[in-house]
Amino acid sequence: MSTPAVVQKMNLLEKRLNVQLFVRNTHGVTLTPAAGIEFIQWSRQIIFDCQQAEKALGKYQQKLFLHLGI
Repeated sequence: MSTPAVVQKMNLLEKRLNVQLFVRNTHGVTLTPAAGIEFIQWSRQIIFDCQQAEKALGKYQQKLFLHLGI
């Protein structure tokens, strides 16, 4: 993803949540002390939960393929 696309996604996310997640300055971008850090913690949990769900569903996919003889 290109830098302008990432910036656009970040801006859209902040608008959607109606909160500033990132501090932008001439030195780059950092997370805001409260909102950004809390958001990243929730994001990590969501990613972990999705990975666990994929693993669980993967077991069923393997059983389905075996049952169908694929």
